[in-house]
Parts: sequence; C-alpha cells; structure tokens
Amino acid sequence: MIDKEHQNRGYGREALRLGIRSLADRFGAKEIYTAYESSSSVARDLYRSFGFRETGEAAGNDVEMRPALDGARKS
Repeated sequence: MIDKEHQNRGYGREALRLGIRSLADRFGAKEIYTAYESSSSVARDLYRSFGFRETGEAAGNDVEMRPALDGARKS
C-alpha cells in the first residue's frame, strides 16, 4: 500500500516487480497469488499488467488472482 500523497509515481509497480522477483529468486516460489478488493480497479489493472488473472475464487470482497499460464511478466 502506497500513501495517497505518493501514488501515481510508479512506487507500487516497482514494489510489485521487486516482490515477485524476491519470491522467485530468494525464496524459490513456484506459485504466487494475490487478491484485490473488488472495488479497486486500480489494483486489478496493476496486477493484470503483470500477467495476473482472476481465478474465480473470492472471499468476501477480495478477488483472487494468479499469474496466467505463461507466468507473471516482470514489467
């Protein structure tokens, strides 16, 4: 989460990119997933830009996403 005063500067995109890389490189993660609040089109679009797609699973207002079969792009 990026404070409202610091949004739209690419910090969230860079944090997600580094997080994905760290999970794979440092921890050897073979699978990753995330969730976003269904009302947040900004979060949904950010995750989609990295290759994540909705799985059809949801818990409350949270929608689960996983990388598409070709994996998450490191944009």
